[in-house]
Amino acid sequence: MIIVPAILTDDRGELERQVKICEQFTDYAQIDIMDGHFVHNRSVGWQDLSSIETTLSYEIHLMVTHPADEVDHFSRISGVKRIYCHFETNWQAAAEKIKAKGLEFGLALNPETEIPHLDHGLLNQIDSIMLMTVNPGAQGQNFIPHVLPKARHAKSLHSGIIVAVDGGVRLDNIEQVVRAGVEQVCVGAAIMAADDPAAEYRKFLEASGQLP
Repeated sequence: MIIVPAILTDDRGELERQVKICEQFTDYAQIDIMDGHFVHNRSVGWQDLSSIETTLSYEIHLMVTHPADEVDHFSRISGVKRIYCHFETNWQAAAEKIKAKGLEFGLALNPETEIPHLDHGLLNQIDSIMLMTVNPGAQGQNFIPHVLPKARHAKSLHSGIIVAVDGGVRLDNIEQVVRAGVEQVCVGAAIMAADDPAAEYRKFLEASGQLP
């Protein structure tokens, strides 16, 4: 299991501060992008992220109504490896652009969205499926456990697809996530809002069996 710290902010200075904190304990982070339409809140944008020099690699979680419009911007940012778009949007157009840029494509599903039936061609475009275990748009929400049974279903679609969860994961519920067969966990407030994010990150690694 991979633990990925997730950064969500609407302030460019806070974005840089959290990026620099992440550099101290990981080489990979998720950046949450919100447009104020697909979800109620708005976050930093590609201009803010592109102006920050860092050693981190990123995955971008696009909580936006028109993800295809954002792909060109984010694909030019050094360190971006994967871009998630939501199934509840026009994700297929975005997926084609993302794969054409040589990046990994991730498909995110809201808590109440069932695992879709996809043809072979569409499945081959998907590198990761991320199951939202909170309603997207804000950090610090309560974990929704009934999403977890979808993890094994998602993995059954294609053996090469990485199954991730995002939202509300804490040290007191990560064991449930491990048992569900999840391969990647995105953790926002539980790490980034801690007094010592590096120490908290290590606790998550220990709790998920990544450290002795």
